[in-house]
Amino acid sequence: LSQSIFMAGILVGNLMSGIMADRLGRLKVLTWSYLLLVVSGTCAAFALNFSAFCACRFLSGMAVSGASSSSVILNLEWLPIHAHPSLGLLLGLVPTLGQLSLAGMAYALPLWRHLQLLVSLPLFVTFLYSRFFVESALWHSSLGNLDLTLKALQRVAQINRKQKEGAKLSAELLQMSLQKGQAQPSMLQMLRSPALCQLFFCIIPLCFEINIYLAHVFFTIVDPPFYFLGFLATKSLGRKRTQTASLLLSGVFTVTCAMIPLDHIFLRITMAVIGKGCLVGSMNCLLMYMGELYPTVMRWEEKSGQKQQEQQMVPLQSS
Repeated sequence: LSQSIFMAGILVGNLMSGIMADRLGRLKVLTWSYLLLVVSGTCAAFALNFSAFCACRFLSGMAVSGASSSSVILNLEWLPIHAHPSLGLLLGLVPTLGQLSLAGMAYALPLWRHLQLLVSLPLFVTFLYSRFFVESALWHSSLGNLDLTLKALQRVAQINRKQKEGAKLSAELLQMSLQKGQAQPSMLQMLRSPALCQLFFCIIPLCFEINIYLAHVFFTIVDPPFYFLGFLATKSLGRKRTQTASLLLSGVFTVTCAMIPLDHIFLRITMAVIGKGCLVGSMNCLLMYMGELYPTVMRWEEKSGQKQQEQQMVPLQSS
């Protein structure tokens, strides 16, 4: 029940964080999501009854969805296109390492309250560190705030030790190169654009790659090699060929696994692991498609739509 409430929190968090990010900015949503995650996680460790624990889990789900979506969007909007494959690789490896370390921590701390505190309290450092992040310049420019866009670009230039390039920027130069005064993002814009509609309905099915074997260490260990293979394939073959090959091979190995008799357990597990690994390799391409094909004002809408579809499919996959 608590896990279902947590998933409901993620669904509600996607709806709320998308609206708040478009109005308040990606950085504010990220910072307050970290704070909410720390507070709700700590309160869950000290919950006196099951109802209070479920309420804290619901808030934690909202915070997780806001933090994950805003961090991905910020990275996509700040990093250059050639760095997107590396970003996808890191976003795939870090959760895998977290799952492996969580198993070790759970073994060392059998009491769930101690484990909850160990996972929640370090996020307070992340909350403090996020205060030094820079808001997305693309988000500022999409609202027509050229002064804030200029400040954000100059701040990043200072961080990258490129003060000369930052000094060359001016509001007039940005006004010439950026489209000012774009409309507020809306799902109706996607429905009015045939190209965005086609892109949305092609990408949405790729989000149903929820890993039901994630609790098993064996299925988690296999992720890093396939992330590296997907990274190399993306750099050499391109996004489209890598995505097509990953999904095709995953389907072939999945169908093969279903046709193998039940008494051949090792062979079935091998086919399932390879099929899952091919899906893992396609996540890099999915991330880059989201960052490179969608306009700035629609990027968060598309990310939230993917997350909502994932959470709505959980009951069907569980049954």
